[in-house]
Amino acid sequence: MNISGQNNYFCIKPLFAEHLIKVFKYLFVVWMSLFTSACVVIREIPIETLQPAKITFKDSRKKIAIYAPPSLLDEAIQSNEATYGVHTDSLINNTLYSLKSLLEKAPGFERTSFAVFVTDDHRKIPQSSDFDYFISLDHLQLKNRHYIEQYSFQTWEASVEVFYIALWSVRNRDGDIIENYIDRDIRTWFSGIISDWTAAASPSYRVDAVKTKLPSINDIWWDLGIILARSCTKFLAPHWQKEERAIYMLNKFPELSGLAYTALKNNGHERAINIWEEMLVACRKRGQKKIKGKINYNIAVGHEYMNQLDESIQWLQRSINYSSNKVNTTYLRLLENRKKQSIILDQQTNSNY
Repeated sequence: MNISGQNNYFCIKPLFAEHLIKVFKYLFVVWMSLFTSACVVIREIPIETLQPAKITFKDSRKKIAIYAPPSLLDEAIQSNEATYGVHTDSLINNTLYSLKSLLEKAPGFERTSFAVFVTDDHRKIPQSSDFDYFISLDHLQLKNRHYIEQYSFQTWEASVEVFYIALWSVRNRDGDIIENYIDRDIRTWFSGIISDWTAAASPSYRVDAVKTKLPSINDIWWDLGIILARSCTKFLAPHWQKEERAIYMLNKFPELSGLAYTALKNNGHERAINIWEEMLVACRKRGQKKIKGKINYNIAVGHEYMNQLDESIQWLQRSINYSSNKVNTTYLRLLENRKKQSIILDQQTNSNY
C-alpha cells in the first residue's frame, strides 16, 4: 500500500508540470500578441509639394525681357583652356530660351509674355519701356576637370566634372536691381571605364590617349544651358519639389495598413483616410493610445496629400496628444512651415495650391 501510494504521489508531479507548461505557453502567446500588436513599421511614401519662389513679382507683371551680354562667354572661356573653340552663342541662346520656355509653364506666369535678347544693357532692348521687369545673366564662369586613374593594365577609370558659377539679376522698369541670384554647382558629366590598348607606350602618352576618348565640353553645352535655366526658374517661380513622408504600418491591422498605403500611393487619398478612420474606430474600444496616435498621424499625412493643411495640422495635434514623439513633432514643424509658405504662394500664383 505504501509503495503504491508513493507511486501515485510521484505520478502527480509530471502531470502538474505539464499543466504549468501549458499555462506558461498560453500566457506567452497572449503576451506576444499584445506586444506584436503594438509594433509598427515605418514606410516612406513620395509626395510633391509646391515651393514658393525666392522673389515675389507684383501683380502688374505682364512683360519680361530676358537677356545676356554677348561677351559673357568670352570672359568665361579666357580662364579655361578646355573650353577653347566652343560655340558660345549656342550656350547663351540655349540658356535664355530654355529659361523663357520654363517660365512660360511655371505657376503664376500664365498671363506673362517673355522676349529674349543678347545685349549688354537693358536700355538697348527695342522698346525697353514696354517691359515691366528685366532678367539678366550677368556673369558665368566655367571650369572643367578630368580625373584619370589606371584601373588595370589596359583599362583606365576616368571622370569629367564641370564647375560653374552664374550670377542672375532681376531689374525693375527703371533698371534698378531688385534681386540677385548666385547659382553654383559641380556636375559630373562622365564617369566610367575606358580601354586603352597602347600598352607599350609611355604612361603620359596613354593618359593623353584616354583624354581624347572623354567627352568634350562641346558635348555637354546643350545640357549645361538647360541646367542653368532650371536652377534660375526655381529662384524666379514656384516649383514642385519631390519629398517623402513616413507612414506607420500597424501590425495590429496588417491588411488594412497595406490597403491604406497602396491607396495613398496611387492617389486614392480619401480611400486611405477612410481606411485609417475604420482602424481608429476599432481601437477606441481598447483604449490603446500609442496606436491611436499613429493612426491619427497617418490621417494627417493623407490630408496633406490633398493639400488640406489645416485639417492635417488638426489630426497631427491629436496624434501628439495621444503620444508625442520625434516623428509627429518634427512633422508638425514641417506642416507649420508649409502653412506659412502657402501664404507666399497665394501672392505669387493668385490661386490656391
